[in-house]
Amino acid sequence: MVDSVARFVRGMKEKRRPHWLSLLGTSGAGKTYLAKRVYKWHSNSGLFDMGNFASGEEVIDARHWINWSEFAGLLQSNRGYGLMQDLIATPFCVIDEVGADRDPNGHVRDCLSRVLSARTGKWTLITSNRSLRSISETIDQRISSRMIRDGSVVVDVTMPDYFVRK
Repeated sequence: MVDSVARFVRGMKEKRRPHWLSLLGTSGAGKTYLAKRVYKWHSNSGLFDMGNFASGEEVIDARHWINWSEFAGLLQSNRGYGLMQDLIATPFCVIDEVGADRDPNGHVRDCLSRVLSARTGKWTLITSNRSLRSISETIDQRISSRMIRDGSVVVDVTMPDYFVRK
């Protein structure tokens, strides 16, 4: 997982063709920790002109870190669509906690599919406590399929929770 993150960052530094990195699997494996490290590095790197994407919402900021489960709550209450457009437009983003939401009518799933379809060719780091197979079976096969296209990398981690191991 760490090697994949390092290659992802190196790709951004060297301005290679953008792709996605999906860190999937068990809780407590360090996926969000590593995503936060990449996000912090990127925020300070000055690599991309992020433009003015500030939205005023807590679940997303000007450099686009989004907690998908919180964002799902906005979408279910018919808010956040402007944020969705910002998320589509930004050259880099982290989408954390994909699949942690409750989506009884499939609306959030469809929004996620729309966002990911539009993010093809942009630097995207995704985290989820679900495996690729679980995403395919319980969320949407379109989403899992997009995670493995166009040179994107999926790291599926199965290990005991870091805090439980202590």
